[in-house]
Amino acid sequence: MDKPSTSNHQIDVSNMELKRITFKRAEAQAIYDNYLKKIQAATKNLAHQDQQDILMELNSHIFESLSQLKNEDEVAGISDVIQRLGVPKEVLKPLVAEKKLH
Repeated sequence: MDKPSTSNHQIDVSNMELKRITFKRAEAQAIYDNYLKKIQAATKNLAHQDQQDILMELNSHIFESLSQLKNEDEVAGISDVIQRLGVPKEVLKPLVAEKKLH
């Protein structure tokens, strides 16, 4: 599998910006982009900074997991990683509830 790469975003250390993962196969890119949208939907009621922190943390997990895969198709790789992470609405429910209390 070709390794995913991050796009060349400028990073402001005072306000970290998400480095989106790019894929060669459009189907893998669509799966990834859809998952990010689900994360955003699951965290929409949180403060913007909390939303960004969660999105960046999960994106980091995705990137690290993909980087460890060997000889796997991009579509199969991103599908496997996302399946292991779980459905954002369900997985993030306790974290979202905690953040809303604070």
